[in-house]
Amino acid sequence: MFIFNYLTGSSVQNENDFNTAQVLFKQLQKNEVEISDQLLQEIVAILRRNIRDRRIALLTTHMISNIALTPENATKLCQIDAIESIFVLLEVHQIDNRVIWKSASALWNLFTVGSSGSNISSRIPADAVERLMKCLERDCGEHATHTLIGALGNLVLILPQSFINTMTIESMRFLGNIAQLCKKDSIRAHYGALVANMASTEALAELCVQSGQVEVVITLFRDQDITSVEAMKHLSAALHNLSDVEGFAKHLCSCEGIEVLHQMIMRMEPEVTQLLDGIFNLSPLPREATTSLHAATVCCDVHVITKLMCSPNACVNERDMEGKTACDRAIQREMGGVVEIMVAAGAEWTVSMEEISNAMKMHLQNGMHHRHQSQKMMNSLISKNARLVNDMGGIVTSYIPGVDVLLVLQ
Repeated sequence: MFIFNYLTGSSVQNENDFNTAQVLFKQLQKNEVEISDQLLQEIVAILRRNIRDRRIALLTTHMISNIALTPENATKLCQIDAIESIFVLLEVHQIDNRVIWKSASALWNLFTVGSSGSNISSRIPADAVERLMKCLERDCGEHATHTLIGALGNLVLILPQSFINTMTIESMRFLGNIAQLCKKDSIRAHYGALVANMASTEALAELCVQSGQVEVVITLFRDQDITSVEAMKHLSAALHNLSDVEGFAKHLCSCEGIEVLHQMIMRMEPEVTQLLDGIFNLSPLPREATTSLHAATVCCDVHVITKLMCSPNACVNERDMEGKTACDRAIQREMGGVVEIMVAAGAEWTVSMEEISNAMKMHLQNGMHHRHQSQKMMNSLISKNARLVNDMGGIVTSYIPGVDVLLVLQ
């Protein structure tokens, strides 16, 4: 608790500590000093004594971030309360984007130790997730956003229960919006890693699906403006890790994700395509489906199917890898209502009548009846409208002086 005393203590800058921090910073950059326990303690002590000094905050967090790249040093830093000190720093400098950037970078590297197995959960504030999310919500700039999402991605592997207690559908949608609006591959890569890591906990995986993260990843893939293989890999891992969650198939089909998956599998590197191809093994999605409508007739409800049929991209009669149409699949599943809707909309089927049950034959007949009725109505409307247009044209021209002469000349 003694760390918090500095929040109310004197704001007089300690020039000796600043000069020492500068010297240590330069020595570490040039590898002129050995990283010992004493050095680690001195860096953290300087940070604690000068928690309000921006210059010292930037120097010490930069040093801690670099030193923490070595797991042994990161563990030692955690043991001398470096994490708690940095969280105090974030409170004091909560509107300083550069300090947030450097502090989050240090936390990101320190959390790596915990995410790889070391137990450092007792060294992390109970409200760490909430505090990091508040920094993000303040629009702290691209650099800080990058490191904050990276820190959250490692933290979820250490404190999954804190994420369950803190994260909501709204907060997850906020993260998804960041990934879509920030045109930076680095941010999208660490967003993907965060979602992929969240998916390792059942409750968080369900939250990701319910909050629309499947749609976010598919949108990012569809836009095709990601150039980094790392970003593609992390986003693919996120989709792969969510694929066995209930409701995944519905969300993927609703945003016409099957088409996007096939495009990605065709053009991406092997390590990415393996992740995407594995989705068909973990989810109820049929591997032979070439469109989302094909897949929806196998594993989704009528609402998703009708939504896809109304899409301007809908190809109702496209064949899947086995030569079947979506209507064929609906017939095989005995989805009478869906069959009627599809046939009424012009869908074709290749299944022979001998293989179709009597119940499905009735639905096919009903669908054809609806189709013919709608065609008759459309033809009737067209002919009536044509007469109406002619009549209106006659009324209008009768009120225009000299129009008869113009018509003759024409």
